[in-house]
Amino acid sequence: MMMSQFYAKLLSTTRIFIFPLLFLINSAVTFAQPPPPQPFSIVISNTCNSATAVITTNGITPVNFSFIWTDGENNIVGQTINSPDTVNTVSNLADSAAYSLQVFWTDNGDTILVLDTVRIFCGLEHSADTIVCSGQAVTLWAHGIGSTGTYSWLPGGAINDTITVTPDTTTSYTVMFTPTIGGGPYMAAITVTAIANPSVTINDTAICAGQTATLTAVSSVAGGTYIWWPGGDTTQSISITPQNTTHYIVTYTTSCYVATDTNTVTVNNALAPVLTVSTDTICSGDSAYICAPSGYVSYNWTGGSTNTCTYAFQPGNYYVTVTDNGNCTATSNAIAIHSYPATYISIISNGDTLYTTLGFTNYQWYLNTDLLEGANTNIYIVNQPGNYNFSAIDSNGCYAISSTVVIAGINETDIDKWIKVFPNPSSGRWILEIDNNLIGGVVEIFDANGKLVYTHEILNAQSEILLDESMGVYTLHLVSKLKSFNLKLIKI
Repeated sequence: MMMSQFYAKLLSTTRIFIFPLLFLINSAVTFAQPPPPQPFSIVISNTCNSATAVITTNGITPVNFSFIWTDGENNIVGQTINSPDTVNTVSNLADSAAYSLQVFWTDNGDTILVLDTVRIFCGLEHSADTIVCSGQAVTLWAHGIGSTGTYSWLPGGAINDTITVTPDTTTSYTVMFTPTIGGGPYMAAITVTAIANPSVTINDTAICAGQTATLTAVSSVAGGTYIWWPGGDTTQSISITPQNTTHYIVTYTTSCYVATDTNTVTVNNALAPVLTVSTDTICSGDSAYICAPSGYVSYNWTGGSTNTCTYAFQPGNYYVTVTDNGNCTATSNAIAIHSYPATYISIISNGDTLYTTLGFTNYQWYLNTDLLEGANTNIYIVNQPGNYNFSAIDSNGCYAISSTVVIAGINETDIDKWIKVFPNPSSGRWILEIDNNLIGGVVEIFDANGKLVYTHEILNAQSEILLDESMGVYTLHLVSKLKSFNLKLIKI
């Protein structure tokens, strides 16, 4: 029956007094002022799927009662009309829904209408998720709503409405509530996040002097803070350039615990090699042998050699950069290599006699580049035409070789193509003209006794010779890298 039909029937037979609308959940009806006497009071209680209204008449004996229960859409879900009973129950109600109760009663011909509202709800309240330190005790609770019932917890199997747990790791606890009146069961999960005891580690490292190392702390638990000693940095990683081997400590702090670790940064210093050398002054075309100590991983010499030792063919500074087994580098001391001045050897011809100045050792004459056996002094008597030269060791121990003198193989016409000296005879002043290919050579003049009385370097194709000596016959010797010539000069 709809409420409109019921109201039409009721209004045609009685007078109705409507008390104020009261919204009560599990409580007695309280009327507005003025205060008692009240005709009666109503208490409504509910379970998970039913509601019961109990009327207290306060000494008044009514004729009858009418109970009408409706849902949120004003549909009648239960009714009792004109019953003397003061207790009325409606069942099969939906969970989590609101219902209204209307009670009608008559006394001395009056009809009284009382309205009340009840909300049906059955469920489970419980602890919120929580965070604790690993190993710390925490109490969890659950409370069934709308009915008594039984509890069951997992893990553990406890059957109380509260449990105390001490998780070492984050754990989810499930509680199940089964109402006594039926329905359900209702279940809930409570997560206890256990902040573990953290561990922290730092990477050990080794660097070369002057290099920068990066240290990174790795923690087993997130959410903490770092602090480093020495330095006081608060980042997870630090970059340092220690001059010596240094110990570093990091402290990692969470809301529950503190962890520390120590790292050693080893600073390696490669030993600079000390070089040895066979000689620090070399002859032209010769070399010095320079060596570094063995035992390094790699060598890089001036000039590009990568061996333990190297040859120096030119004057200059030589050094090596080495790398040790710790991948550290060092540079050696520098070895300065010098060279002796180049030595020019002159040959003087006088008829069939060839000679050179004294002051050399290890003389050796050659004819047409062939070694002449037994020709080991500074004088050699020729017995056949050809190209003559000799080698010797100078006072520095350097090997030197003369230019070539042609005997009876170059006529005057041929000589004139290369060299001219005029006027000759002269009072001591001659003009020397040479082929450009002889520029850079040396002019030497010897007296009749073989004594060197004049010398100069040829810088131009024409030059002047001034000889401040007594009158007589002198020998001009011109030596160059290309050819050598001997001419007689007469001073008058």
